[in-house]
Amino acid sequence: MVVEVGDFRRFTKAEEFMSFLGLVPSENSSGDKRRQRGITKAGNSHLRRLLVEAGWHYRFNRGVGKRLMARRKGQLVCVMSYANKAGKRLSKKFNRLTYSGIRNLRLL
Repeated sequence: MVVEVGDFRRFTKAEEFMSFLGLVPSENSSGDKRRQRGITKAGNSHLRRLLVEAGWHYRFNRGVGKRLMARRKGQLVCVMSYANKAGKRLSKKFNRLTYSGIRNLRLL
C-alpha cells in the first residue's frame, strides 16, 4: 500500500483517499434528481483490488490458524490485539450488511 500511495498525508479526508482508489459511487444528477450508481473504478485499480480482496478475506471470523500464529511470532501483543479486533469488526459488518437485505456486496 505504501508503495502505491506514497505519502498518506496528502489525503486530508477519507473521501479523498476513497476517490483515489475509485471506490466512490458514480453520480448522474440534474436539478432535483440525484442518481448514484456503482463505484467509478477510476482510481488506482491495483490498490483497489488488493483492498477489496483483503476485505473479502475477512468476511468470516475464523480465528487464528497455525500458519498465521507462526507469522505473528515475535510481534507486539498490542498490534496483534488490534488486528484481531479489526478482523472481528469487518466480519460483523459483513454479516450485518448481508442479513439486512443488501445482496450485492461485490465491488469488482
